[in-house]
Amino acid sequence: SGDDWRETHNYVHHTYTNIVGKDHDVGYGILRVSDQQKWEPRHLFNIPLALQLMFFFEWYVGVQNLHLEDALVYKTKSWKKVWEDAAKVRKKATRQVLKDYVFFPVISGPMFLPVFAGNVVANIIRNLWSSAVIFNGHFTEDAETFEPDNTDTETKAEW
Repeated sequence: SGDDWRETHNYVHHTYTNIVGKDHDVGYGILRVSDQQKWEPRHLFNIPLALQLMFFFEWYVGVQNLHLEDALVYKTKSWKKVWEDAAKVRKKATRQVLKDYVFFPVISGPMFLPVFAGNVVANIIRNLWSSAVIFNGHFTEDAETFEPDNTDTETKAEW
């Protein structure tokens, strides 16, 4: 939802940009994108996960504030809690899916299948483009990451 985006992106990400453990954008909690992130065996699946993230980017962004890795990986959050927390996301996703894959194809009448397919392709292209732009901007070889203790006493002037 818009509230989730304002929290995860506008506040957390822009307040704690590239601070490992605070900026959830550093790997989105599922990918290891910096050698400053602790390596775990699950990171062997980085490439397939990154590809999945690219194709379904809008949905990963939509659920980012749910911290699914807490339920999937760390087992610190129950799936019941994830389901409860996802109410706004489900509502927004339902509207989006109905609009793109039901409403517009239906009102196109005999052009249902081409409109449906066009929406699928357009959404995939947008997801690939968005993820490429964001990943290339945030996680290049030259992007710096920071440890939380390096920034605890940092002033605005040092920032």
